[in-house]
Amino acid sequence: MNRRGFIKSTILLSSSSVFINSCSGSSTHQSSKSFVNGFIISDAHIGWKGSDQPTLNEQKQAINTIRARFPHLDLFFDTGDLHHGYLNENERNEARDFWLTHLVDPFSDSFFSYVPGNHELGKGPNDEEQTATKIGSQNFRPYYSFDYHGIHFVSLPQLLDTILITQESLNWLEHDLYLNRHKTTLIFSHNSIKGTTYDNGETGYRVVVNSDKLLNIINKFDNVIAWLHGHNHQYEIVEKHNRLYVSNGRIGGFSPPTSWGHFGQGHLGGIYFEIHKHGLIIRCFSATKNKFLDELGYLNLAKTLKTNTSFDSLAQCNYYCGHGLLTNNVKYKMQNHYLSNEKPHISTKSLATNIINENHDFEFPTELYFANKKINRLIGYQVSPGSVEVKTTENGLELSNLKKGRFKINIPTLKVKKGMAKRGSYYRCESGDVFILTLDTAEIKTANLKVKLVIFNKEQNILHQTVVTEGQIIKTGEFKVSFSIPQIDHAYEKYLRVSLNFDNVPEKMMLNKLVLNKQGNSKGSSHLYLDNYQLPSHEKLAAITTDVKPKEIKYIGEKPVSTVLKFLDVKWQIRNAISEFVDDTIHVKEWSHNYQKNKTVVLTPIGQNHQVYLNKAIDLMPFRVSYHDSLIKIQSEKVASSTILVFKVLTTIKKIIGADNIQRQGHFLIVVPSSRTLEVHF
Repeated sequence: MNRRGFIKSTILLSSSSVFINSCSGSSTHQSSKSFVNGFIISDAHIGWKGSDQPTLNEQKQAINTIRARFPHLDLFFDTGDLHHGYLNENERNEARDFWLTHLVDPFSDSFFSYVPGNHELGKGPNDEEQTATKIGSQNFRPYYSFDYHGIHFVSLPQLLDTILITQESLNWLEHDLYLNRHKTTLIFSHNSIKGTTYDNGETGYRVVVNSDKLLNIINKFDNVIAWLHGHNHQYEIVEKHNRLYVSNGRIGGFSPPTSWGHFGQGHLGGIYFEIHKHGLIIRCFSATKNKFLDELGYLNLAKTLKTNTSFDSLAQCNYYCGHGLLTNNVKYKMQNHYLSNEKPHISTKSLATNIINENHDFEFPTELYFANKKINRLIGYQVSPGSVEVKTTENGLELSNLKKGRFKINIPTLKVKKGMAKRGSYYRCESGDVFILTLDTAEIKTANLKVKLVIFNKEQNILHQTVVTEGQIIKTGEFKVSFSIPQIDHAYEKYLRVSLNFDNVPEKMMLNKLVLNKQGNSKGSSHLYLDNYQLPSHEKLAAITTDVKPKEIKYIGEKPVSTVLKFLDVKWQIRNAISEFVDDTIHVKEWSHNYQKNKTVVLTPIGQNHQVYLNKAIDLMPFRVSYHDSLIKIQSEKVASSTILVFKVLTTIKKIIGADNIQRQGHFLIVVPSSRTLEVHF
């Protein structure tokens, strides 16, 4: 690897002298690389009106400083809250456009990963998980992973609730970690794990509520050496459990009070890291001062974890996605942004339970804290009216202050107001699905119960609603009701909400459990379908290959499964567009979203020495990009004189054939084609 301009600086850490590399021009995609490096930004909070929020120009300048200081990053991460939560959809789209154009696109030659935060998943007029996967150019779900030069990187966001990692996500995480148990692993998330970085005691907002369950999984794998998160805005590095826990600072949003600790308050920036064969290096960077924070006196904000790693300069790049709770009969569309000539692998693991709702046995505490105040929240449910008091006990959930003798519970939490739904639309269903609702009550003589079923589409419009049971008298003990999803053909995505309306209840009552089961198909064995191509039964084969391209998944079987799809030997990461890769030719078929005014297609080669990237293509869909050792050829029926192509140039271009006009602007070439075929030789 060419390491021109690579600077070594010595700093003092924990009374021991260590060397930390300050990258001012380090890596290219060549096999001689001796490390992997990357940068993390977090919490841009574009659109927030708070006094600490930097202007858009200040955020652009911070990114320009990071880009200039670290011109050759292998990896670039954003760990969430790209915009603030209270924005309307037009404001959100403005924020998404700014984020993509000015915060992300400048790193077009780096492998990019986005971990959505609570503010963009909190509410919206559409399925916010789908929005996140589109804006982040992810294949399937917001949780995913990839291998880069032998190191494994995992995205693990909080989906249903700000402080909850869903069981679905945990199923997939454990499956993914097991498959990659021999690789050094770093996990990127938005929130922190309890008992690691500073959280101000705010258990209701700043730590994952099921941290113990999460750690029980992670601690099975000694190869997990770091958890890196956003959300809390401070710069912090804590070594614990033989790994580093890192808070990624801020590129926007509030500045933590100095009472929290010596955490780099007032500095916009992020985290620089390097992974060598023998360790992980973390340094917090101030873009405000264009210096590492340890150079400004924050010696606690740089650290080296000395450990043997699985770094391998010759290892291929693999991308992993899938579903941690894949149930029968539900179809999922996929977008492919990771292109390879290899066949994908599918690994499935049968799950022991059909339960799809979170916190079904009320294990999560209801007494939580936020902003130095006690709050009561029932994770996974919406209880109304607000005067109802909820409290978890050893036996379940205690509900009190039921003075009017009635209350309502919605699962999952879903509140639609002015066309914006607040989280919760995560129970995908399909016509013909059968569900069983089980309610276990205690200390109740009699009460009336009405169960209502509501089906939404991804725009939160009601497709169907019906009362499953009404006037049902329940007593102490177990009550069950089953219902099926009616035939609804005019919507691809369908989401389920169940409302339980209680009447004539005592002032206080106990619920031992509330379980929503999906009843599987007992006929035939379990199968996974890709493009209607049936793969072998997952009971018979744990890892298989198929010739079909994974655009649509369909699982049919009695039990849910955790599924991991592995895309082997990825050659290109394609952002903002859906693509195919055939015979060394990239076929860009359509935009994956419409969040950029000046639409961008970013083609980032992985593990190759190609140094010309097509950044922007206006009115160019669809098109084909063919590449060879010294040539990129672009062909499209839509190429005309009105088309503008912007190339990022990291090496000398020898000639461009088929261009009307060429202008240089810094590292970019603005090219106006004169024909439908453009050749760039370098």
